[in-house]
Amino acid sequence: MNEELYKHMTQEEQLLRSSAVEKAFRDNDIESAIATVTEMAQKNPVLFKYYRPRQHSIQALLDSEIYMCRPSTYDDSGDNEYLPDINSIARYYAEEVRGTPVSSLLFDDSFFESMMEQINANPKFIHYKTRIQDDFLTACITENFDEKMWTDYAQSGEGFCAVYGTNQLIVESHKLGYLFYPVRYVESRKACEDIQFTADEYKDSEQSYHSYNRKAYLSCLTKEILPYSSEKEWRLMMRNPGGFDGEKGKSYPFIKPFMIIAGENIGKNPEIEKSLIDASKQLGIELIKASDYKNSR
Repeated sequence: MNEELYKHMTQEEQLLRSSAVEKAFRDNDIESAIATVTEMAQKNPVLFKYYRPRQHSIQALLDSEIYMCRPSTYDDSGDNEYLPDINSIARYYAEEVRGTPVSSLLFDDSFFESMMEQINANPKFIHYKTRIQDDFLTACITENFDEKMWTDYAQSGEGFCAVYGTNQLIVESHKLGYLFYPVRYVESRKACEDIQFTADEYKDSEQSYHSYNRKAYLSCLTKEILPYSSEKEWRLMMRNPGGFDGEKGKSYPFIKPFMIIAGENIGKNPEIEKSLIDASKQLGIELIKASDYKNSR
């Protein structure tokens, strides 16, 4: 076993995450997927959503909204990256669509390497890849309550985080029309055949339509184990309705957290601190400092 791969989570945790996502979207075994997600919820009864010190983030809590982003806007350029199997698609197009028999000698590795170089440099394909990458809008929630999350996502403790019950998120997200699943972490996305789009996903049949959708969901829930498993992410997902080109995403209805945790350095922004205190009172939600929450666990 490569111990480096599991420095942020145990192999058992990684396998549970993979099982939940694969049962739902690869094997179409929803009952087993729900059982696995329920098991994960028992192990991790609370989840955290971190926010930078911004007034609009506090307003989102007051409005019971969450900001859902296009994956192409994340720092990770490989987030939900579209991975086509050009070999399979090219053969299908040439032989089935065009009706042109293709010699196996023509479709060798060097041919496809050359083809992929040309396709990847084509502006139309780049635009298409981005459009497919942004088929979904997502919001990221985590199992982690640690310094790294405060540093990376709450401006070194100057922001805050909202705390949710995992079971509540699972049930209420479904009612709101979202999907809510743990992220599956893999050694290499590009080596995962179950998120590579082949000719089978582009044929004119209901089976192909369902196969495409399952792979699309699976792709959006698959990230590389290094470095991203350190975030222990759960992902809220919805189909991208479009209509906001140029924007990173849009706010949508969400649920109220049961607790708000203020970062240790929130006092550096007195207006944010006051607004957060006022919001917690207005919402009737407990507000606690990060150090107090850590000591109470």
